[in-house]
Amino acid sequence: MAALYPNGFQPVLGSKVYDMSYAIGLKYNKNDWFFDLSNTFGNNIFNYNVSNTNNASLGVKSPTSFYAGAHSFLQNTVNLDVSKNIKNFNIAFGGEFRFEQYEIKAGEEASYARYDIYGNIVTASTPSTDIIGAGGSQSFIGFSPENALRKSRTSTAVYADVSYDLNKKLNVDLAGRFENYSDFGSTLNGKLALRYEFVKNFAIRGAVGTGFRAPSLQQQYFNNSYADISTTGNEIVKKEFSRITARLPKF
Repeated sequence: MAALYPNGFQPVLGSKVYDMSYAIGLKYNKNDWFFDLSNTFGNNIFNYNVSNTNNASLGVKSPTSFYAGAHSFLQNTVNLDVSKNIKNFNIAFGGEFRFEQYEIKAGEEASYARYDIYGNIVTASTPSTDIIGAGGSQSFIGFSPENALRKSRTSTAVYADVSYDLNKKLNVDLAGRFENYSDFGSTLNGKLALRYEFVKNFAIRGAVGTGFRAPSLQQQYFNNSYADISTTGNEIVKKEFSRITARLPKF
């Protein structure tokens, strides 16, 4: 936009990040049974601000800085762990409950909208002669209400672990974990590990196991819009990007 930036311009994408977290817990020992209860909470908000730019469809009336929206992620985890040593055995078991929430927040209207020369949002019926430029904040189009969303899920898990010293040199460790995701179903995984000490302070350890991690909410639901130069080089075109993770089979 020559009227606003006669010497050209270089947009600046700034951000404000807010983090909050806490962890509380309680430990208790009863007859050498050790109990550990904890709750961990975390929340992150990432705000996008674009400056030294413009919304070309607004012409000289365009702001030069925009609030382009935000990402937010929240997680709360409750854990209970119980353990005890019985002669050559070490027994441990417990459970976990986790809540997660991911949110995309829309930016101010001018950061994503395209307007006609009368200041109205462009629709399919708007004459092309009434449009003077591309919409949205140039270099980084803001998140629109179509991009905005709030998704959450829960996960519940239980586990058990048994470690046994066959003698002073050989140790066997067997563990299993069952977990149920509200959006991905259930999974059962296990691990077997062996440790052998050849001489004092020198040992070799090997393990085999299975595992599963559900795609994060961000991997499933992130989406945004961006601008690019058309193949002819004569115009700016708006494109949509969406990351969709295929649903995995239930276990």
